[in-house]
Amino acid sequence: MISVNRSALAVIATCSVAFVTFAGYLIFYHRKALAKFVQKPRKPKSENILSYVKRFQKDNLEPKVAEAIETLLSCSDVTVRHGFLFMLHQASSFTRNYSVIRSSGCLEKMLSLLDTEAVEPKIKRQNLIILQTVTNLACDESTLDTLQIYLETIFRIGSTTDYSDQACAALQLLCNIALTPRGCRLLDGKAQKLLELLATRDPYMLRQILSVLINLSCDTISLELLLQTVVPDDLMEAFVFALSPSVQPLISVQAVTLMKNLYNSVRDRDSSHRARQIVLPGCTMLDFLLVSEVEQFSVALVWMLHSETDI
Repeated sequence: MISVNRSALAVIATCSVAFVTFAGYLIFYHRKALAKFVQKPRKPKSENILSYVKRFQKDNLEPKVAEAIETLLSCSDVTVRHGFLFMLHQASSFTRNYSVIRSSGCLEKMLSLLDTEAVEPKIKRQNLIILQTVTNLACDESTLDTLQIYLETIFRIGSTTDYSDQACAALQLLCNIALTPRGCRLLDGKAQKLLELLATRDPYMLRQILSVLINLSCDTISLELLLQTVVPDDLMEAFVFALSPSVQPLISVQAVTLMKNLYNSVRDRDSSHRARQIVLPGCTMLDFLLVSEVEQFSVALVWMLHSETDI
């Protein structure tokens, strides 16, 4: 009986030793394999991204390349960002790239980088490249969904009577947005501020502001909103300046075109509205156009435009 027990104990002991040895081997092998896996040199993600960027072609932007650029736009170096933004600016010259720029997140990423309080020249330069790029993309109505989110930022950059490259670029973007009825709806409620901006004496700024207003005046709904907008007190002076020899002839033609679009929409209205003889503070564009002095001025402008056309 004792010998049997001793035999059993010996077997158990032998099995235990074998089990411990086997378990130790498994643990050692597992750790070794894991260490080998962890220590295995892996190609940095940044190198993978850069390899995609090297494949950049401005006339055929690949989705993977666009996604890589979108990632690299998050880098902290503004100068480096300029390079990637310039790539997108080049790609935006080709309509086939529009959907890729949108779907890759590049459009939204660019717009999120806009800084309304930009003081440093590098940040202003960044704003300029972004606005010029998005101006190209705004020709595609599908871009408006994203633009709507950042419209206030864009409008704030352009809302100044003082010249700046980024302000002009913002107004050019607004002009392209106003090319379609849907785009005009995004600018509903901006008419009064745009009329106030006509007070600028910078010809480049004035040209862009007039372009936006002309596009709005070609849309039925926006035109009606313009007519109901309270005009600034110096609106007449703004139009007189736009017709002066100190500005480019194109600006004068723009001013005449805007007045023509506005006046043509009200000249056949009920004559009972023609009561005021002077422009009063707080009057609407409709009241402004129906004042006899302004009306005569408008008729003269329309005649001038027709004369230019005949020539």
